[in-house]
Amino acid sequence: MSDWHTKVLSDLAAFGAAFPGEVELIGKPRHSSGDMHLRIRVLTGGLKHEVGGLPLRRYEEFRIVVGPSDVSPPQVQVDHLRFLNHAHVLLGTRLCLYLDPSREWDPVNGFGGLIDRLMAWLSDAAAGRFDAQTALYHAVGGVLHATDGDPTVVVRRSIPSGRLVRNGWLIERSRQRYDLVLDRNHTRHEPSPDSAQHVPILRLDAALPLGAGTTLLTLLCLIEDPYAGHQAPGEAFTIRRSQTGLARPLRARVR
Repeated sequence: MSDWHTKVLSDLAAFGAAFPGEVELIGKPRHSSGDMHLRIRVLTGGLKHEVGGLPLRRYEEFRIVVGPSDVSPPQVQVDHLRFLNHAHVLLGTRLCLYLDPSREWDPVNGFGGLIDRLMAWLSDAAAGRFDAQTALYHAVGGVLHATDGDPTVVVRRSIPSGRLVRNGWLIERSRQRYDLVLDRNHTRHEPSPDSAQHVPILRLDAALPLGAGTTLLTLLCLIEDPYAGHQAPGEAFTIRRSQTGLARPLRARVR
């Protein structure tokens, strides 16, 4: 257990003593791959709820992932999908407490600073003070999906709507960049036209609010059932869906 982990537990104990019943540690901390995993219960019944705000129960439980150092803030997650589609919720389960952690996270405030930030986030969410139109948005779970060392694909032109499947070609610009073009004739003007890679382009009929997963099987399941069996918003799909039944829906445990 690192010094930062020790301080987090100390701060949590001090917070619990100063405000009994408001924030409680459930069970014992777990350690895995240098991270410390906590489960806490937070009293949220007193937060004012407005129409359109995030509905909260009297008590809400959160999973906290604390890294080995205080360089970055701990991650706050839930193990249900009741917060899905609300602003500043990533992958359906992760709370985005800091838009820019490098500027907003101050480890001097310790774990108590994170609790204060969490309570402010919950208060704003319940009162409907988050504006989904101005929140940072990414169609694939709200987060970037990238692997260190892999090249970036640059889409040279917008992909027209109307077709779900079309052809594309990848042109290597450098070891770290590929350009995606839709016109095969465009590749003939390249220094090495035969090196262009022919690839299929699939245009999805809905966003992937739970992300793209980490395996091909998970990705296919999420494409088939992007809301993991939960009711999707009325405007979620751009076309009328016809379920194939080939993918097994991903089910989340609902508490």
